[in-house]
Amino acid sequence: MLSLENIDAYYMDFQALWDVSMYVEKGEMVAIIGSNGAGKSSLLKIISGFLKPTKGKVIFNGIEIQHAEPQDRVEMGISLIPEGRRLFSDMTVLENLELGAYTKKARKEKDITLEWVFQVFPRIKERINQTARTLSGGEQQMLAIARALMSRPKVLLVDEASLGLAPIIIQTIYKTIQEINRSLQMTIIIVEQNVRLALEVVNRGYIIENGRIVGTDTADALLNSEDVKKAYLALG
Repeated sequence: MLSLENIDAYYMDFQALWDVSMYVEKGEMVAIIGSNGAGKSSLLKIISGFLKPTKGKVIFNGIEIQHAEPQDRVEMGISLIPEGRRLFSDMTVLENLELGAYTKKARKEKDITLEWVFQVFPRIKERINQTARTLSGGEQQMLAIARALMSRPKVLLVDEASLGLAPIIIQTIYKTIQEINRSLQMTIIIVEQNVRLALEVVNRGYIIENGRIVGTDTADALLNSEDVKKAYLALG
């Protein structure tokens, strides 16, 4: 469904990604794990179009999209939940959600999608007329996910969903993400600082170090890998 082939990417003179290749099948949940600064978020930016590769291909449903703009990729069905949520803080919950449904197809089905989103996140419905800045951190993350879902994506990119949240809220959010994957067969790619949590909810994982993919396996195999335990799980 989605693949990257031999991607190089730069920020000015700094090379962030080196010859990165990966694939994700339809309906899979895949984690990208690695230390801070390893290139995890850069990889999501390549997929979503906010960073363009200097070499390589991004292929989505058989079509090369590496030169497509972010808004065009949303139209195709790729939606990013950015690190830090990036909500419109002075706009209401409803206004944020409506902005998420700006694509032609999403606008036609906005009311149906809105009702579904409120079933997934009933707490958001309770705060429909509040401004985003008045929500708790967990509620803001729920709104960020809900806004991305309003575009009716085929691929959902989740960047550090647990950042700054209490453990019980993190568990709730990831259970919801798993249910979205199961019920809709939506393809989901997760970047998550909590490596154990990420590997407990996904099918497969990729390890990225210094901008290079250095390993990939099933989630269970990575959780039981001595190298992964030592490097990312603080276990001997």
